Amino acid sequence: MYEDSVFKVNPISNSEELSPNKEIKNPVKVGDSAPTPFAQFLDGAVNSLESLAKMEGHTNYLTEEYIKGNVSLEEVMFQTNKLSIAMQLAVNVLNTSVQSFKEIQQMQV
Repeated sequence: MYEDSVFKVNPISNSEELSPNKEIKNPVKVGDSAPTPFAQFLDGAVNSLESLAKMEGHTNYLTEEYIKGNVSLEEVMFQTNKLSIAMQLAVNVLNTSVQSFKEIQQMQV
């Protein structure tokens, strides 16, 4: 079913192969190939979390400005509710992703 060459292990013949100064013949560089769907999904998730952090910072800023009397209560409440909804969405997406990963992990191959 599988080719033997796929699972063949080549033994290390000398200690020079383990040297940290040994030059790598074909190093893999980041960005050499097209991103995989998982990498795209992960990039999107990271970008979403970064924008969530920015939204939290803006909410904190508006709260401080309200305390100083520069912003109305309505603006602060509106931004706080937006942040709350975004956080709930992020938590639900994370929980769903973890649950899906666990289900995939338990699948019989």
